[in-house]
Amino acid sequence: DFNILCSLESLESLNLYRTMVGHTTIVTILCNNRRLKNLCLAGCPNIDGDEICVILSHCQHDLECLDLWRCTSLSDRGIASLVQCSKLRDLDLGWCLNIQSSSGALVRL
Repeated sequence: DFNILCSLESLESLNLYRTMVGHTTIVTILCNNRRLKNLCLAGCPNIDGDEICVILSHCQHDLECLDLWRCTSLSDRGIASLVQCSKLRDLDLGWCLNIQSSSGALVRL
């Protein structure tokens, strides 16, 4: 159960690689920990990738490294919102098959 993490407020790094963390739980964690620098949600099947990216764009301005490997719910809409994360320097989108290079979302990053 990952709900215990919802009460934390000073995280700078969070690795939930291939866990079954729920979408609501990760949203709460992201909103409560606004100074994350590193976030790994690779292989997490229960998250909405586009919504996570929109939330990151609003409350994670210090984010430097984001791993969304195999995030099947991530599309160009989510990628486009990451433009607001101006410190982002490392992004893993491997096996995110709903991202179209022709949309230009990756170029804007």
